[in-house]
Amino acid sequence: MVFNLRAKLDGAGHYDDFEVDRVVAVELDLNAKQSELVGALEPVRDRVLKRYQAAQAVLKLALEKQADKASKAAQDELDALILFKGDMGA
Repeated sequence: MVFNLRAKLDGAGHYDDFEVDRVVAVELDLNAKQSELVGALEPVRDRVLKRYQAAQAVLKLALEKQADKASKAAQDELDALILFKGDMGA
């Protein structure tokens, strides 16, 4: 189950190996501070949040213009990001 979840998260493409290694290094450092963990996670959080906000804006615009294809694509992006958030919590 853990390996399947990891493969799913890795496949989403929201982070790379370097970012994972940075978080692992902080987690394994017995003297690390909470702020260091936050700093290690911040680039990924910011990137995902910006993608979410962009997808929301595209969806809003597509709905206003009644562009079905664009609104479906934007909604799919939002759904994928929400799923990623849930998977991260798992």
